[in-house]
Amino acid sequence: MEEEEFNQAKTDTFYLQRHNLESLIYKPDGLLLKDMVIAATVALANYNKAGLANQAGISIGFRNLRSQPEKLILKCQQTSPSEFEIEYVFDRNDNLAFVSINNDALSSTISYLDSSKVGLITENLRKLFGYEVFDDANKIWIGSAQGDALFTVVPTFIDPSESVPKGSLVAPMPGTITKILVEENDSVKHGQDLVIIEAMKMENKVVTPLAGVVTSVTVKVGDQVSNNQLLAIIQEDE
Repeated sequence: MEEEEFNQAKTDTFYLQRHNLESLIYKPDGLLLKDMVIAATVALANYNKAGLANQAGISIGFRNLRSQPEKLILKCQQTSPSEFEIEYVFDRNDNLAFVSINNDALSSTISYLDSSKVGLITENLRKLFGYEVFDDANKIWIGSAQGDALFTVVPTFIDPSESVPKGSLVAPMPGTITKILVEENDSVKHGQDLVIIEAMKMENKVVTPLAGVVTSVTVKVGDQVSNNQLLAIIQEDE
């Protein structure tokens, strides 16, 4: 709290009547805000890894295969901007090999990490943040000597039925489209093969769960698709 009356202990009964509550809320910005976002990202990764009993002792950066950056979206009502899209990669020593916020690549090193604190070195400045994860890892509080902030995790995976039109066919897994067996306006039967996706060197058939007419095909051979990505739309026979 940096408000003058508060610092002078003049917080009488009418303090909040004299001051707009919104103006009293701490609003981190600049480099401190970026560090808070990075600290929240590291803390959540550490918290989620700690919850996997079968991975005790394994670094948060461990990967069997080289992978794309992980993604996380955080929101904070205190700040402007209020939404942050983070992409990050940990190395096998639990340090940040890469991190970007809203497509802005940053250089930051983890100097300390445990179940309640994250230390970062950014632009040769050391900062220590406390953290607490709650609400089933959907919220995280980040605190520092300069102030604190509350972040909410924005879901990146949602029920496909909530985000795609009726009759939509979605990818059951990430992979590469190797064959498309139908075209728009084709009539299809229940259980008919529509698309072949190659994943982990195996071909996976995507079949239609209903009979109808293909009204749209949204992918082409060679496309890389993510889990639950829209492949085609089928209008069910009446």
